[in-house]
Amino acid sequence: MDTPSNALKNKMRGGTDPRAKPALWLGLGLLLLLEFLVFDKIGSRHQSWVYPRWNDQIQYLSESYYGFEHTKTVGLATGLREALVNPSAQGTLHDFWAILLFWFVGPSRSAALSLNMLAFLAWQVAVFALALRQTKSKSAAFVAAALLLTLRSGWADEPGSAFDFRLDWFAVCTMGIALAAAENTDRFQRLGGAILFGLATALVLLTRFLTGTYFFLIYLAFATWVLAAPENRVRRLVNLLISALIAFAVAGPIFWINRRIVFDYYLIGHFTGPESALRSPNMGLRRSADWLFSHVQSMHVGTVYPWLWAIALVAASVGLLIRPASPREKNFRFVPRYPALFPALVFFIAPAIILILHRQKSEYVLGIMIPGLAAAAWLLLQRFLVPCGSRTRAYIAAGVVSLCFGCFFVTMKHDPHSGEFTASARHVATLADYIAKRSARAKLEHPRVAVDRVTDCLDAQVLRVICYERQHRWIPFIMTLPTGIEAQDPALYWERLHHSDFVFLTEEGDAGAWPYDHQLASLRAETNAWAESNLKLVDEIAFPGLRMALFERPDLP
Repeated sequence: MDTPSNALKNKMRGGTDPRAKPALWLGLGLLLLLEFLVFDKIGSRHQSWVYPRWNDQIQYLSESYYGFEHTKTVGLATGLREALVNPSAQGTLHDFWAILLFWFVGPSRSAALSLNMLAFLAWQVAVFALALRQTKSKSAAFVAAALLLTLRSGWADEPGSAFDFRLDWFAVCTMGIALAAAENTDRFQRLGGAILFGLATALVLLTRFLTGTYFFLIYLAFATWVLAAPENRVRRLVNLLISALIAFAVAGPIFWINRRIVFDYYLIGHFTGPESALRSPNMGLRRSADWLFSHVQSMHVGTVYPWLWAIALVAASVGLLIRPASPREKNFRFVPRYPALFPALVFFIAPAIILILHRQKSEYVLGIMIPGLAAAAWLLLQRFLVPCGSRTRAYIAAGVVSLCFGCFFVTMKHDPHSGEFTASARHVATLADYIAKRSARAKLEHPRVAVDRVTDCLDAQVLRVICYERQHRWIPFIMTLPTGIEAQDPALYWERLHHSDFVFLTEEGDAGAWPYDHQLASLRAETNAWAESNLKLVDEIAFPGLRMALFERPDLP
């Protein structure tokens, strides 16, 4: 507990003691609660009823739903332990957190997506606490946290956003938490800060295994940073090593369990396997760098964040000219004890190096660079904001926070789906219900589903998730087709087609994007003729620019 003298000293400094200001944290809590409610009740409502698009989240939703059903049999503790150690190529925490949340609120897409929002709120809290500690200004801390609301990638109707239950957005948020922890080490002068950074690093590593390559470069850069310190080099280096050992101790066992599947997925799948050539755009270093930085700006930063940041910067500059801080406040304004910009730049540059060198390119994973970029932008803004008078800072903060939340609310309120897409999505749900009921009546233990193109809405993996979300019943559909994105032996195609219970075939539309799609498009007339002669037509479904038909075996009981 603070003594009266300590409280008086804190007040004279113009500082903010979190323990002495419970109303400050209550205000932050109310703002975060409002953000969560807007996301959950408005934003995710546009997405949670739609079939899980963009394909990758099918894996993570399936693992989470199946893991939850298994947990109901073996118990929560055993289910969580198995989810943590189950073999995984990309990360191991998505189903762990999902099962834990499902245990209390029930399994649903809305609950799964709320994990992305909870991770974002944790990032905001970390940024708020760091800014409060650095600037001793609650107004500045609110601005630092609110600006994150306007980053485009979190709320876009695209893969890797908070509306996509896969690792990308969760990894971005944990990366932001780790950066805040790194800034809080005071250049690894503080042992407690170093321990916290080690734990935060382990959180990122377990969220997405690929970030291990980023942190290899980050720790090398931090070692150079520590050795360049003018004093206490040994102490700082020891603290850095302690943080690395903590991260290794926590994440190392999980990495060891998954070493083989990670090796097969990343080294073989991304560099030497047959699919790697299909997915590689064959960019050189210069073209790769141009691609990376242009997509970071257009897809992840967007236009709202730079505009609001610029408005805040102009307002702070004008406020600094009109009403600067009083002499007492100037004596205690933020003066960094270390180059705070260095960790931000390292967290931006280290992922950039890996992603430029990586053979495969995906613009949706580039959000991992956003925490470093946002931190650097904030450090520049606070140079102008903090020296303003306290009342001026409060006015600027009220305006910026209101604008940020307003933009966030407008984004959540907007329904991104066209009428044509909405109709097709509802039709997909109807067909999924039909297949589930028809399989139950026919007593099919493992209904076999074939599709003549790679799709994110009709294959067996998607139908499992759709049926579970709508009926809370796990149906073990078997995906007879497609077998992958590569072209295959026509004999295998016809064999699998003959042994399928339900078949989706393209009637009109483009040839698709993958070699499998092009191969099946060349066989479309022959396949449709065979289906009309040997299968029973159930229904037709129209997508934007595409029409498909559902057939079933005529001899189903």
